Amino acid sequence: MPVSHAPVPSRAPDDAADPEPVPGLLEVLALVADPRRRRGRRFTLAFTLAVAVVCVLAGARSFREIGDQAADLPQDMLAALGGVPCPLRRRIPVPSEKRIRTLLQDLDGDALDGVVGGWLRSLAAAGKPARPQGGPQDGPAEHVAIDGKWLRGVGDGPVKLFSALQHDHGVIIAQTRIPDETNETTQVKALLDHVDLTGAVVTADAARASRETARCIAGQRGADYLLTVIISSLS
Repeated sequence: MPVSHAPVPSRAPDDAADPEPVPGLLEVLALVADPRRRRGRRFTLAFTLAVAVVCVLAGARSFREIGDQAADLPQDMLAALGGVPCPLRRRIPVPSEKRIRTLLQDLDGDALDGVVGGWLRSLAAAGKPARPQGGPQDGPAEHVAIDGKWLRGVGDGPVKLFSALQHDHGVIIAQTRIPDETNETTQVKALLDHVDLTGAVVTADAARASRETARCIAGQRGADYLLTVIISSLS
């Protein structure tokens, strides 16, 4: 994904051409596949997702709170999020709590994570020195931590997510759900499959330290790794 609206440091006139700007949030959300049939769509997917994002950033922690906050959003903000005025009421309507909940539950969560994670990584990378292919690296290597966390308050019980986080900016750049019948160690490839690891160092704690993890990171992806290993001795 190209790079961003974030500030880019000035460069000398003889430097390489500026990178392309990273798309805005609405453009990124428009890349997510819409699970609905074309007929009967009142709100675009990008607008509905953008409203939900704004409400969550404002503190909403449930679908009901998202719906309540969405109803109170000012018209100028709704316009900025891509809302379209109703010809009769001449106001921009907002999706109801039920409509937002149903749409979010029908989305492909992994696909949404992939799109948003790639965008966040591009935003974080904007302004960093370029790393030319085949040449020496300018600046320190990118560090990516992989770890699992339990997600509480889910309707069908606790869910464990496996995430890749960029150290420098604390940005989650990839995420996947760990199947109930397995653990994080078996999901390293699935997590990092769509993450560009060129010039990166992947770190993990002892729970993820295994030959399979090392082979996936270094052998298959050509990146470096730093894995915590606990050695115990029996007295």
